[in-house]
Amino acid sequence: MKLYPALAVAIIAVPFLAADASAAARKAAASCEASAALKLVGAEAPDDKRIRQLTGAKTVRRVGPGQSVSLDYRPERVTLEIAKGQVVSTSCG
Repeated sequence: MKLYPALAVAIIAVPFLAADASAAARKAAASCEASAALKLVGAEAPDDKRIRQLTGAKTVRRVGPGQSVSLDYRPERVTLEIAKGQVVSTSCG
């Protein structure tokens, strides 16, 4: 009869493991692709929808040269530094 406690633990643990795996999959799916973002440097700044399509980012942050930004890390965000309509630099996170 010692099988029941082990079975109970397994039944309780499985939903948590599945939820954690699906959260990781969603996070990976919405992550910014740095190599794709770098291809935008030197180009005219596209609209946010196109930036999201190209980089896989969920959020787009546009900043000007020298503009202060928060340093919180968000894997689903791409930041573009734009000067005179041209992309100067990009970063993910």
